[in-house]
Amino acid sequence: MSRKKHRCQGQISLFPTPSLPERSILEQCLYQSLHSTAGAKERWEKIRALQPTDAQVKRAIAYEFGIYGGSTSPQTHAHAGGANPKFWMDDVNLYNPPTLTGQALIDLVREILDL
Repeated sequence: MSRKKHRCQGQISLFPTPSLPERSILEQCLYQSLHSTAGAKERWEKIRALQPTDAQVKRAIAYEFGIYGGSTSPQTHAHAGGANPKFWMDDVNLYNPPTLTGQALIDLVREILDL
């Protein structure tokens, strides 16, 4: 299995990297959360082709987020799916208010993934 190397010698990339390096850390972390399972890129391409409604985008976000997950690269972040998907930046505690949820989350996902 081949792995893409980071710019730092000796480190390997275990996470997908957004194709737009000028994206903010929040956008990069959200992108990773939306692509944390195998086949996510292909699923988003199919959704993009449908010109989805907000309800369809919300369901897709919930699916990709799954029950709960997160990462510490490039910065600590977490996500939870379900009926009302949520995203936390610099936090992994589900009891704290999310950084993004509802329409703000849908709008940013649309922008990042060009939906």
